[in-house]
Amino acid sequence: MWAALDLGSNSFRVLCFDEKNKQILGEYEKVVGTARGLKNDKQISKEALDKIIFAINESKKLLGFEPKNSTAYTTAALRYAKNKQQILASIFDATGVNFEIISAKKEAKLTLRAIKNALKREKIENNDFLALDIGGGSSELMIQREDKSFIKSFDFGIVTLFNECENFSELDKLENVLNKKTIELKDFLKDSLGANKKELKEFIFISTAGTSTTLAALKHKMHYKNYDKKKINTTKIYLKDLDFEFKRIKTLSENEIIEILGKGQKEFILIGIMILKKFYELLDKDYSIVIDDGLREGIMSEYYAKFK
Repeated sequence: MWAALDLGSNSFRVLCFDEKNKQILGEYEKVVGTARGLKNDKQISKEALDKIIFAINESKKLLGFEPKNSTAYTTAALRYAKNKQQILASIFDATGVNFEIISAKKEAKLTLRAIKNALKREKIENNDFLALDIGGGSSELMIQREDKSFIKSFDFGIVTLFNECENFSELDKLENVLNKKTIELKDFLKDSLGANKKELKEFIFISTAGTSTTLAALKHKMHYKNYDKKKINTTKIYLKDLDFEFKRIKTLSENEIIEILGKGQKEFILIGIMILKKFYELLDKDYSIVIDDGLREGIMSEYYAKFK
């Protein structure tokens, strides 16, 4: 058994698989809030570290994997953190897991690999597609155009935008921050596609990661405790769905949020919806096709590729 570990800026995810028979043996996911408060002093907090260590040890116990038989990558939060070396050393001492900080480019390439495999599995045939991965610390837009790939990483995600505001009532401020940060999206589209909106219309739009999968789950009347990625994959999330869920989630009580999304997730999902909607508007899309596969599935695919 081999394990693929993905420590993101908000969540920790594990995928265990039989490397000989190419079968998935088990999965694990937990919100750890790696990047919470990172803006203040550019330090991963003790609270986040404790949650990360707990989640890793819990996943080891539940899935039965050995740290020596794993590939462990971490992304934006650790790329930014001043205390990255101390954090990684503390994680290793407490869990035996040795994380490698990967670049935004490698993160996007592995996610793109996972999405391509997922599209084949789901029998979605299209040589041209856009794929958006909204993470906790960064967001990646990938363009697949025939046999060419174009990748752009943006330095904002649901946690880093949350850190921009003292409280979530500052929605106008968030909107202004988003508008400034997505200016570079237009330049990226111009460089990669010639900013031809007619051509963009022909591209299918794939979205992955927590915001999109959560919205897909809500559409299927699922809560985080009975999440089923087989039902999530290929779900279409329309622009009207974003508006509906944004308004609905804003009105839910804390107890209702905990029941549906988990503790402390209200602000994050609302910010995620704002980011997703901004990309819908700039890419001129009415809907996206949700795919659950992401970095950990890309790690698994990378592992298999070594033995071809």
